Amino acid sequence: VAFSALQFRPAIQAVGNALAARMAEKGPYLALHLRLEKDVWVRTGCLPGLGAEADRVIHQERTRKPRLLTSRIDMLPHQRYLAGLCPLRATEIV
Repeated sequence: VAFSALQFRPAIQAVGNALAARMAEKGPYLALHLRLEKDVWVRTGCLPGLGAEADRVIHQERTRKPRLLTSRIDMLPHQRYLAGLCPLRATEIV
């Protein structure tokens, strides 16, 4: 995918530039997203790593709705994780 071809509208670009400048000027920052919805784990083919019960729920949902898995259906969740294709798990955030 040619991400360099993607362009934001000028107003959005200006807000992004102002935000980036403010973060660079004022020092370290933290971006925190408190939840990843179940469908994120189903679509990515990854497991949340929050215990056997959570992993079982995601596996069941993926089995029930295989069309939701978006790509690389031949990879196991652990292989996806090792390839860097999974979102960060809650236990990986400091």
